[in-house]
Amino acid sequence: MPAANAHSAQVNQAPSSLDLAKFARIVGRLGSAHEGERANAVTLGSRMLEAVGMRWEDFIEAYRRAEIATEAAAVLLAENTSLKAELDQLRSTDNAVAIWQDVGAQVSDTRTAAEWALAMHARGQIYLSDFEVPFLRRCTTWTGRLTPKMQPIFQRIMDRIVERTGMVPP
Repeated sequence: MPAANAHSAQVNQAPSSLDLAKFARIVGRLGSAHEGERANAVTLGSRMLEAVGMRWEDFIEAYRRAEIATEAAAVLLAENTSLKAELDQLRSTDNAVAIWQDVGAQVSDTRTAAEWALAMHARGQIYLSDFEVPFLRRCTTWTGRLTPKMQPIFQRIMDRIVERTGMVPP
């Protein structure tokens, strides 16, 4: 194995036992006014890094990656907070939720809606059961209002189609 690959393998397998608090105190000494203290900090820091299979370059790269990950997490958290606020607003105004729940009630022409559902089934966009297909075929030829027994069945079928596809009957 070439030397560069051997070092990469060492870094990737290095135990994560670097005492970051102690390492931070040592790195803090790099700004000392005393040359001996600075040299000692470099030596101690190098030994600590070497003990976990790292070099200064590796530590700086890991820090950079952590910084990028932290920034990305902050962006995602802000986006999540914004989306939660938007969702709370939608729920509090009963706008979108009411539309999804009451769509079937808005169907004014059962014949057209039944034909729409059967066409979607024929194209493979939705699945209708062996009961629903003949029921909707019957609705396409029905004149007048559906019977009180037929209305809730029709309503459930339309609501299920809307819920699964997001499409509204004509």
